[in-house]
Amino acid sequence: LRKDCLQRHIKALHRQEQDKLAQENPLKHIKDKDGIPLARIKFVMQNTMFQVGQKDPRKPILKSMRFVSKKFGVDMKFLLFKYKKRVLSGLEASIEFDGEIIEVIKV
Repeated sequence: LRKDCLQRHIKALHRQEQDKLAQENPLKHIKDKDGIPLARIKFVMQNTMFQVGQKDPRKPILKSMRFVSKKFGVDMKFLLFKYKKRVLSGLEASIEFDGEIIEVIKV
């Protein structure tokens, strides 16, 4: 075996193991580069989904909301964030929405 073939084979095996872990519990194994678990939140606006990972799941979701508003190119004043028909203020802990979808509506 050539060295590059062996490296490719090892990477493929490692990728298969990660896929198996992700299938068991997709949110359990998501961590940032420092090993801190992330709160993964999905924002949907006009058939466009944007996923955000927030480092500290206990902190408010406001920072993620600001980030998403910049990504969509709309000022946050003109956006309405809804989760299960409830309008979000931004002070809710991000862990409440881990793996959930938040609907973003342009007002």
